[in-house]
Amino acid sequence: MPDKRDLNLEKYSISKHRYRELNNFCLQYYEYIKKRDELIEERQKLYEPYFGNEFKNTKVQDDKIVNITEESALEAFKISTRIEALNKKIQAIEMSVQEIAGDTFYEYLLKSITFGISYERLYPKPPCNVKEFQAMRRLFYYMLDKKK
Repeated sequence: MPDKRDLNLEKYSISKHRYRELNNFCLQYYEYIKKRDELIEERQKLYEPYFGNEFKNTKVQDDKIVNITEESALEAFKISTRIEALNKKIQAIEMSVQEIAGDTFYEYLLKSITFGISYERLYPKPPCNVKEFQAMRRLFYYMLDKKK
């Protein structure tokens, strides 16, 4: 981060290194979404479609109903666990932004935090001044620190 200044969050008992960790976590937001969507597709290919409770351990393959093996069920469980972990990361960011920004500033704050964009580079400009926006960013990192 040589071209970007770190936020001073000592007021919230967040060190420079913890801030960088949280910031990098947020910069991966869209990677988390992309990976989660890929895993959902992978799980669907592996473990769907079902035909209700009477065919609980079956799936369609080449127009035939075949039993789901223990291995594929275990693989689907592992994928589901990874999806759940990614969802928790995504929700931690989104919920922290929502708590701080509300509906009015949600889009601006999320964009700023997940892309690393400063107030001056946001387009369109948020309906607040720079100091208010920076205060929201600081509070966001405080909230995220409490959630992580």
